[in-house]
Amino acid sequence: MRIAFLCGGLGLGGVADYTRLIADQLASHDCESLIIALADRQASAILKGGAPPVQTLALPEGIGWPRRVAAAEEALAAFAPDWISLQFVPFAFNRKGVVWLEERWLLRLLCGRPLHLMAHELWIEPLPRPVPIRRRILRGAQRHCILRLFRRAAPCILHTSNALYRRLLAEADLSAQLLPLFGNVPIAAQPDRAWLDGAMAQGGIGLARKPLLFGFFGGVDPEWDAYPLLARLSETLGRLGRPGVVLSAGAAGGIAGRMEEWRRRFPTLGFLALGVQPMERLSAYLQALDFGLTSYPYALIAKSSSVISMLEHGLPVIVSWGDLVPDLPAIEPELNQLLLRPGGDIERFLATPPNRSIRGSAVPGIAEAMLRDLDREPRRQKEG
Repeated sequence: MRIAFLCGGLGLGGVADYTRLIADQLASHDCESLIIALADRQASAILKGGAPPVQTLALPEGIGWPRRVAAAEEALAAFAPDWISLQFVPFAFNRKGVVWLEERWLLRLLCGRPLHLMAHELWIEPLPRPVPIRRRILRGAQRHCILRLFRRAAPCILHTSNALYRRLLAEADLSAQLLPLFGNVPIAAQPDRAWLDGAMAQGGIGLARKPLLFGFFGGVDPEWDAYPLLARLSETLGRLGRPGVVLSAGAAGGIAGRMEEWRRRFPTLGFLALGVQPMERLSAYLQALDFGLTSYPYALIAKSSSVISMLEHGLPVIVSWGDLVPDLPAIEPELNQLLLRPGGDIERFLATPPNRSIRGSAVPGIAEAMLRDLDREPRRQKEG
């Protein structure tokens, strides 16, 4: 089978990592892949890379849609894929996530070929507090454009990673199947945390009192209010008589500046932003943490590859908000046991955390599930 993956960019993190990892895994099933980044924000020129079974083509955002689509069409004609797989994130194609003008260009590439669509993100989720009217307007515009694109593209298979998105699509009369995410950090069998201890020492964080280490990994939503969670951590650690340190690793936007504010507000906690780290350090980081932290709402935990990476490493994760749809299963039961849900007993969770057990990567099983769905679709069409 030959699959052409279309995504936004080929930079580090998120959907870029997801696409590369699943394409590499599919190669073990005699699949050839072409990954086309349609709006790469790091490339300054058209870049071809890789070799069969996984080739890449990065098209810079700055050269405009007509040139990018022409180059993508040429590459697709040469590759002759059996399937197009759109790895969809609205912000990858439009800075505000409103794919209005982009729709015509995307449809040129999507129509006329068997299409698989993986909806990694939809429109921005509501927040647990009153929000400015501009955010509500933006959410409405995103929803309108995304649903129109999906309907016009008419994918043979529509996947998404979580039950909430599946419900939102069903409410718009679009039937989606669940395809879970996997973590994007290979698990190190012998992790070396010396670099982390050194970074904390350099950042003025002492380890003599054996502080509990709490950590973010990857992006932190700038709209998320961290103060309720940090207040609960500070108060709970005070009752337990334990020091605590909040760390961050990965591209988390302006989190270093936010940590300066957090440090002034919560002087009993330590804070350190480690920034982007080489992949070989990230597994050691996740294994060194005592608890993971996330800005994601509970209902959307399954769409965060960063949280899934934590859970694959056996790391208990504190979820601070978001029981917007408590009747939906946010994640499979085995992983859910590692989560502290919003409003849960944080003191008990810190004092007696769940047993840690490294689960391992789910990439092989998820790649097989994707292939099974792709293989079944031609048979369904013939039977129909």
